[in-house]
Amino acid sequence: MTRLESTTPPPLPRSANHTRAKRGEGNAAATHATAPRSDIEDGYVDPRYPDVRPSKDWTRAQKFRDGSPQAEAIRHQKWANEHAAIQRKVGEKVGKIMRGQHAEPIGDVKVKLEVLPDIPAFARHGIFKPGATYEGYGRFSNAPGAPQPLRVATSRGLAVSLTGPHGTQQDFLAVTLNGFFRDPADVMAVVRAQAVASRLPRKLRPATTVAIASLMMGPKRAAETLGNLRKMIAREPKSLATETYFSNMPIRVGPYAAKYAWLPMKAAEAPKGELDADLKARLESSDTVFELQLQFYENESTTPLEDMRLPWKVPFVPVARLTIPKQELDSAEGQARQADIEGGSFTPWHTAEHEPVGEVGRARKAIYATSAKTRGACPFKGLV
Repeated sequence: MTRLESTTPPPLPRSANHTRAKRGEGNAAATHATAPRSDIEDGYVDPRYPDVRPSKDWTRAQKFRDGSPQAEAIRHQKWANEHAAIQRKVGEKVGKIMRGQHAEPIGDVKVKLEVLPDIPAFARHGIFKPGATYEGYGRFSNAPGAPQPLRVATSRGLAVSLTGPHGTQQDFLAVTLNGFFRDPADVMAVVRAQAVASRLPRKLRPATTVAIASLMMGPKRAAETLGNLRKMIAREPKSLATETYFSNMPIRVGPYAAKYAWLPMKAAEAPKGELDADLKARLESSDTVFELQLQFYENESTTPLEDMRLPWKVPFVPVARLTIPKQELDSAEGQARQADIEGGSFTPWHTAEHEPVGEVGRARKAIYATSAKTRGACPFKGLV
């Protein structure tokens, strides 16, 4: 397959005082100009964000595979069992059963989240209470389901688990790709293809993956899916501390649905070795800070709910700041923390006010729980 050129995700605004992202052109702009007033919640329009129009209509955009939530849940559990079988086979090969995806940690860190004091009213739901603070842990990871050299181009992940007063807990999972597979069926097709290809010599794996995925998805859809994936991962990050991480999957924010992103607050600079060494060196000398920003669902033209391939064309709204304090990852404390995190698990299903929205999120609920059980981790284990 011809190697595709790398692309760099567009920069996001750093704070409410920075210029906000512009809306999409063409049909997207026309959709906003004619949006019915019922899509705008009275009392939830913030004059600082005149272009942000959260809508509760996402509930009508949800689609259930096989015609009903019950039938869809059966399908998702079958996929989860299939995914776990692949996970066990990989475990036999590498000597231990690891996570089904994002198996290899790059850095396990302690974190603190501070909700900004002046967030708009439409964002003030669940954990997003102005001024609230949460302690927790973060896990930087390599995306594949088996260890591979860090120099190999792939997406990277950042999972964050937070605990607040009275046991409030919420996890956020994001990757360096701003765009994903269309739906869980496409994900499973590629996972199956990669599992078969992994048994072959490395040089034969790409062509084998394409061939098998084409049989399951059709040549056109497989070429589009794998081509987009290769294009997105071709841009190799220089430092995990200066990457932007995207949820791709929307979650609830009270009555609304939103995607989120972690935006680095420090400009990119020369890396200090490979990704793991760079992260260790940075944290030994200073804090690393990210800003959490939300994109709210508005309508299917601009913010398609179920198609994960398409980045949303609406502004981001800053809501919180994540600090990874100065720390030594190789210290006794750091090693103990890593053992806890690698023995536990992350799930975005802790609270109803932030539960995932759409089929990708519902499929992950079954797959994550089964994956955690397969490797002996509690699927809802708190890390604090």
